[in-house]
Amino acid sequence: MIEIREGDIDAFFTAPLQIYGARTPYVSPMFSDLRRFLSAEKNPLFDTAEDFAIFTAHEGGAVRGRITAHVHRASNAKFGLDRCYFGYFDCADDERVAAALLERAEDWARAKGFGEILGNFNLTAMQQVGIMTGGFENAPYTDQIWGPPHLPRLLERRGYAPCFPMTTFEIDVRTVAVDGLLASAQMRALFDDGFRFSPIRRATLERRLEDSRLILNESFADNPMFVPVSRAEYDFQAKEMKWIMDPRISAVAEKDGAPAGAVIAIPDVNPMLKAMGSRLGLSAPWHLLKHRLKRRRGVIIFQGVKPEHQGRGLNPLLLAHVLKEMRRRLRDCRRHLDRGRQCGQPEAGGKSRRKAPASSASLRKDIMSRIDTAMLVDLAAEANLAPSVHNTQPARWILDEDGCILLAADLSRHLGIGDPTGRDMGLSCGAALEGMVMALAARGIGVAIEDLWGDNILDWRPDYRLAARLTLARAAMPTELAGWSTKRFTWRARFLPAAPEQIERLEHWVAETADVKLASGHEDLAFIAALNDRASLSIMRDRSFRNELVAWMRFSPTHPAYAFDGLNIAALQMGRLEGALAEHVLASPLFDIADRLGLGKSLVAEAGKTITAAACLLFHRPEDESPIVSGQAFYRFWLGFTRLGFAGWPMAVLADLPSAAEAMRQRFPLPPGHRLINVLRVGPAPSTVPKYRLPAHALVLDGKPD
Repeated sequence: MIEIREGDIDAFFTAPLQIYGARTPYVSPMFSDLRRFLSAEKNPLFDTAEDFAIFTAHEGGAVRGRITAHVHRASNAKFGLDRCYFGYFDCADDERVAAALLERAEDWARAKGFGEILGNFNLTAMQQVGIMTGGFENAPYTDQIWGPPHLPRLLERRGYAPCFPMTTFEIDVRTVAVDGLLASAQMRALFDDGFRFSPIRRATLERRLEDSRLILNESFADNPMFVPVSRAEYDFQAKEMKWIMDPRISAVAEKDGAPAGAVIAIPDVNPMLKAMGSRLGLSAPWHLLKHRLKRRRGVIIFQGVKPEHQGRGLNPLLLAHVLKEMRRRLRDCRRHLDRGRQCGQPEAGGKSRRKAPASSASLRKDIMSRIDTAMLVDLAAEANLAPSVHNTQPARWILDEDGCILLAADLSRHLGIGDPTGRDMGLSCGAALEGMVMALAARGIGVAIEDLWGDNILDWRPDYRLAARLTLARAAMPTELAGWSTKRFTWRARFLPAAPEQIERLEHWVAETADVKLASGHEDLAFIAALNDRASLSIMRDRSFRNELVAWMRFSPTHPAYAFDGLNIAALQMGRLEGALAEHVLASPLFDIADRLGLGKSLVAEAGKTITAAACLLFHRPEDESPIVSGQAFYRFWLGFTRLGFAGWPMAVLADLPSAAEAMRQRFPLPPGHRLINVLRVGPAPSTVPKYRLPAHALVLDGKPD
């Protein structure tokens, strides 16, 4: 059970550290600074303690996520908004936890009378902002968020949509050409007109910071979401910068002695914070000294020019001036980050490195006209990369008159013996649905999904069962998992040994994934291997089941459907002779004769392959969950371990045969109310196996339903 606590600052600080772990790029602000930010007594952003709340999610004695809900009254007043904000959203890859946290923030907003919620803001648009949607491998700079790839997906599942994209840029100051720019005729013209660059020195720091605040407010006045920063707010935020600031890499541009523009930059202190664990301790002086000796990265906090001086080239010249100083001052400096808060394009040779759009429940774009039949065929082909039971590929797609995409199950591909309730067909359609969602998101299109499986709609069109309706409702950002869909494959043979670091990554991923249980070690693998062989023999003794299975097996490359569907000998990793013998035995009474002679077990045995796995993964979901939703989660699960370098082979009989499922539950207890969906043995494969799929045009239905 998920418990939501309010006001636990210690848990709030430790949440992302525990959830993401030390191996991720995540860096927390100093604990002391976090306490300042979230204090109505100290932070001038808040009028009273009623203006914000902090929440943490807990389960099984561990903190699983965090979020703030807060109001920025000056922003609402300036833009005439009825808006609440959420921030500091960090969460395990668990839709239940995310829903509980977001629901609590939304309830807080409703109780305060707000009609909209926007995030992620830590705490305003001029501080850490957004949810990362790319560049996850890059270490964040000071004052920059980092979050794992699952956060945008969790927000989209809750109905949030991206509404304000941002891109940050990185510049190598060792190679960027600035000297020519600083010696240009443009620079000379500015100097002739009375412009000068003034460094920010310790003696003038207080005055220059006030100059920079006024420049910030004037130069950003027309920027979206910007609210003028008060003296108290600026001083409050500058307090954390003063102890790390190197005034030599910031500058103010003056015109006839009056401030005209400014660049405020600081050395990147995130490597030091990560080493310190973002807490002050006895080793803090040593880390500070080490940082001063080895700092190599700098961050531009903001850059601006007063409106009356814009359009004259002062902005790029200010940046060039600071980059030159960075090259001199930051030891072996290799990078510089421009947050892009003032400009939408990289400056002076910058390259895009990461994206972090804010997410909002508001819909911003009408995209209904972007789908036609030709595009749907392309989308269906990508969606059909998803797994399906025995590679039956039952998912079919059609555009309806309202511009919605309908998902239907082709009942001619239903395994009536092996799947009498149709649940496995629903899981297959759910996986294809998730593939369609990812394919649409790759094109910037988001959807609202109506799950129709439980309605059992069979009269929509003969031989089809309506499964879901997708309404194109909002913009979306591509998900990282989508890039692994072409790399996913099944591997039936023996696995290669997994390296210790691979095992460690797998264990860490499973620990962060709520619907997966890990079984590893010789005893557990031997138990699963033996149980799988016994269960397989049990179901193969059913002649009707065996006949249905053989109908979907392609034992020869001459089979007309060999390259399109079912289980062919390439996927089963059989030779032609082995395939011919298997067909002859399975499709005749020979199997029964061999079984009576005690040879049946050897005909289906796979224990020798199972025990070579790095682990077996038990995928489980709530018992009463729609197979469409479970199928979506199953595809994400498979792509999750694919991303770690593992291939897998399903041992579905361990979940489908009641006696085997109960034996698995006894050995590997599942959360209350969950059922086992599938068990996969996983490990590194020595090669890949092609996917065999139906032609894309066969996946899209033409015309109107009868």
